[in-house]
Amino acid sequence: MKKVQLIYADDLLAINSDHQSVSPSQDPLQAKGPLAQLQGQSSRFGRQSSRIFRSNPGRQQSATAVHLENQLSSCVALGSGKEYYFWLTTYVRYLSQAGFETRLREVCEELLGPPHRSVGPQDKSSSWNPSILGYQKRNLLRELLPHIGTNIRLQRLFTEFREQLDALNVR
Repeated sequence: MKKVQLIYADDLLAINSDHQSVSPSQDPLQAKGPLAQLQGQSSRFGRQSSRIFRSNPGRQQSATAVHLENQLSSCVALGSGKEYYFWLTTYVRYLSQAGFETRLREVCEELLGPPHRSVGPQDKSSSWNPSILGYQKRNLLRELLPHIGTNIRLQRLFTEFREQLDALNVR
């Protein structure tokens, strides 16, 4: 029951999200993963609620970011790797387009993990796991960095994490 509550807790956010403009070409509903099956294509609250956020772009940006974060959490709760990959890519593309450097830094730091350790079995003294839902986090970061690099204001962030990944590959 908790999984269903987690998924439908953000219906209003989903309706008001403008993430479609940065979504990868793969449609998560066509993937038929567990999240897509649970969410379906329903919009229970209708179109009127979207006017609340459309009149305030800052609120809409926040609603979109939170909606995408909720999608990622739902994928983790359901153990859906393909959908997680889709929503992570969408989230990073959206944050890059919107210029949310702080949130992007948090994502990059989580994917990079402790830079002084090589990728391997999880160290019992560390809470960082090098993989998530069958994906190696550092490989995900390497794939996502070009999306960050599309925003000129984020070049420093892009370069910082690309250099850290390159340094880890040299070891």
